[in-house]
Amino acid sequence: MWLLLSTAAVNGSDHIAHGTDFQSVGIGPGAPTSFEDFCSTDAPQFSLHVATFQDGTLVSLTFMHMTTDLGGLSSVLEAWCSILAGKPEQVAKFPGYNDVMAGLYRAETTEKSKTDGSLLSGWRLVVWALRAAYDGWMYPLESRMLRVPAKAINAIVAEARSEISLEKTTDGSKPFVSENDVILALCNRSVAKSMGRGRAIVTLIAVNPRDRLKNIFLPDSAYVQNAPCGAFFYCPVRDAQDLPLGKVAMLSRQAVVEYLTEGQIKAAAKAAYVSMIEGGNPPIVGDTTSTMIMSSNWAKSGFLDKTDFGPAVVGGRGAPARPNYYHMGKLTPIIFPVSVRINMGRDGDGNLWLGGDLSAASWATLMGYLKLYE
Repeated sequence: MWLLLSTAAVNGSDHIAHGTDFQSVGIGPGAPTSFEDFCSTDAPQFSLHVATFQDGTLVSLTFMHMTTDLGGLSSVLEAWCSILAGKPEQVAKFPGYNDVMAGLYRAETTEKSKTDGSLLSGWRLVVWALRAAYDGWMYPLESRMLRVPAKAINAIVAEARSEISLEKTTDGSKPFVSENDVILALCNRSVAKSMGRGRAIVTLIAVNPRDRLKNIFLPDSAYVQNAPCGAFFYCPVRDAQDLPLGKVAMLSRQAVVEYLTEGQIKAAAKAAYVSMIEGGNPPIVGDTTSTMIMSSNWAKSGFLDKTDFGPAVVGGRGAPARPNYYHMGKLTPIIFPVSVRINMGRDGDGNLWLGGDLSAASWATLMGYLKLYE
């Protein structure tokens, strides 16, 4: 992860270089860049590198995803800033090294996971994998980082919400979609543009279980381990192509509501545990013709507000030193070709930053849509 402390605002164009293009200044000499490097050396699982320029400072933090996730990384950064400020009493309690997910997959539950019946295994998993490999070969994924002007994303979200304003809900409440739901809908539409109408897209929406299961994750404690949890958003290609963006976003919201109850989180964790033990693979949801998008919402991290390197600034006067901008970049390619969408959140000027891996055609569709609102 790269955090930029700058004396000037980050402007840039809509499409800027991806994180891997900054490795020459973002990673120190001899720093690990792969899992094998961590296994063959005594390098710590977190590596810090600082590069200083005349108009700013680039702070880079390298870590393994199997060590921690977004929620855990946020806790690490908060503790780090507290130590820098000389306030160790503010560091959250570390509850230990035990597998925090055991409380989920070993929990007694009679509720069946909504993934039951749609998990791919055996020959169906083989067919899905071969199709995914073919798609990755025919339509190679490209890593990009996009800056979406505040004016454009505000208009897109407002329009999507207006499209569902008259929709009826089961409980009579006012229809709601989050900004991230709208972004997911836009990503699904971009990917669906070049797909056959009989296929489907399954989006894995990564979420932080720490805030949802207070009986397992104790308050005022820092669970820094990787705690995988998520919802599966199933979207037929024809819906992504034909429905108004707001209604596609409602499908995303519906998936979040249905999958993220306490019972469903525990049932899904148990299903994932069984899949890993019996088959050695994480569960894949969908059918033999579906494609997958992996999504993560870094906007929830609050890095721009939580991070304060003020005490480490040479010659500083005690004023906060917060990042103007941050982004995440993988150091090695993903083993399996699946689309990735990362919502990095908004900067101080309200511009939205989106990163990820999509095909050239999907990027072109997305960029073309965004240009309509500038």
